[in-house]
Amino acid sequence: MIKQIQKDPILCAMAYLFFVPSIYIILTDERKNQFNAFHAAQSLMLWIILFIIFKMIRVINIFIIHFLPSTTIALIFWSTTVFFAFSTFFDKPFDIPVISKAAKWLA
Repeated sequence: MIKQIQKDPILCAMAYLFFVPSIYIILTDERKNQFNAFHAAQSLMLWIILFIIFKMIRVINIFIIHFLPSTTIALIFWSTTVFFAFSTFFDKPFDIPVISKAAKWLA
């Protein structure tokens, strides 16, 4: 008997809050559900982009702007992931301009 994978909004919301669940979804059978695969790919790409932007801001902070607090920037980035997590949990559709198209292609 084939086990049908159900969409899991809690796991997908956790993928936006912490990047590890997105890797779990991608590497296991959870990716067979379109909802899970899309949100795992989108959250992983979002985390990668936010990490790169954060590191670029840190480099700028070290050499140019000494008063820009990195903790504030990290909280702003994490609050965006909280918004996406709540939207996913309550199954409200949203698009991140470039990332959503790539996630649909990957899922």
